[in-house]
Amino acid sequence: MTANLFRYASEARARGVRDGRVEGQAEGVLLVLEGRGLTVSSDACERILECTDPERLRDWLTRAGTVGSPDELLQ
Repeated sequence: MTANLFRYASEARARGVRDGRVEGQAEGVLLVLEGRGLTVSSDACERILECTDPERLRDWLTRAGTVGSPDELLQ
């Protein structure tokens, strides 16, 4: 029983770390876009913040510094 509790706690901690990274990447995308002076619509903001795919967020974060608009980023 103790081993199951440790495994559960370990899995929960890993999920929390992953979720924190995903949230941080989404916020980073928004910060880069806003820092460049681009207006991020509420729809685009919502889509970015709701994304849970780390690969997509990494791609968006990489491209956020060069796209012409948030809509271009989300295509």
